[in-house]
Amino acid sequence: MNEGRRTLFGPEGREDGPVGAKKAGRPTPVGPRNPVPKVAVRTVFEVGTGPARLAIGQFNRPLLTEEIASLKRAYDRARLPEVDDFEVTPKQVSFLSPAPKVAATWSSIDSLLANPSLRKAS
Repeated sequence: MNEGRRTLFGPEGREDGPVGAKKAGRPTPVGPRNPVPKVAVRTVFEVGTGPARLAIGQFNRPLLTEEIASLKRAYDRARLPEVDDFEVTPKQVSFLSPAPKVAATWSSIDSLLANPSLRKAS
């Protein structure tokens, strides 16, 4: 970048925050620009005529690899209450659970993501 170059809006810009850090190969720590992940949008669908519900949640930001791994480990260890099927990607989580347990599962997912020790473990 040419330090002396100016654009119509001032000095030539540079990418900052998590995107700029990722492009530069730097870590993207949790902070004001990379908040603690949580389920920001939640949608629940009825499945068939039984009590099962398909829940899909979108995160407030893409999850890091370590955060995805901690959620998968929690499902494997049955720390998520009565979840029959579970899938997590950087942008969303989905699970199949009985209707009365959906709210408890959302809370468990948010608690797991808010726990710094679980985010660090891989």
